[in-house]
Amino acid sequence: MARRPALSRALRCAVFRRDRFLCRYCGAKTIPTPIMELLGGLYPDSFPFESSNWRGGVTHPAVLSRSPLVDHVVPGSLGGNWTDMENLVTACNPCNSIKADFTLERIGWDVRPIEDVDWDGLTGLYTSLWEVAGRPKPEYHSGWIRDLG
Repeated sequence: MARRPALSRALRCAVFRRDRFLCRYCGAKTIPTPIMELLGGLYPDSFPFESSNWRGGVTHPAVLSRSPLVDHVVPGSLGGNWTDMENLVTACNPCNSIKADFTLERIGWDVRPIEDVDWDGLTGLYTSLWEVAGRPKPEYHSGWIRDLG
């Protein structure tokens, strides 16, 4: 079996933007993890962020439940295209975990249509948050800021 290719950050961001940062399975609003990391640095007591493995009880539950991931509608392990935008959707972490490598038919789910909502996943605040936080990890955040557009 072919090895699963990594999705570039640019492709992941394109999927998130297209989907308006909404989970295409449950409709939940998502916030890119790098933005939540900055919030954790700015407000460590109110919004703790533990970056190594998002340990429960240490990391704020919003990080665990509202981080967006890219899901393959038809799993690559079942013949779905690994990198085609038509097979990629934004999923919140809980939905991505539940769906795993199942087909939508198998679990009785549908892909929600892209909604016309005014939600940007807080990306409009990203640059300002990064600057207020003292511009930490510039090589990391500058790439995310660029790709999230």
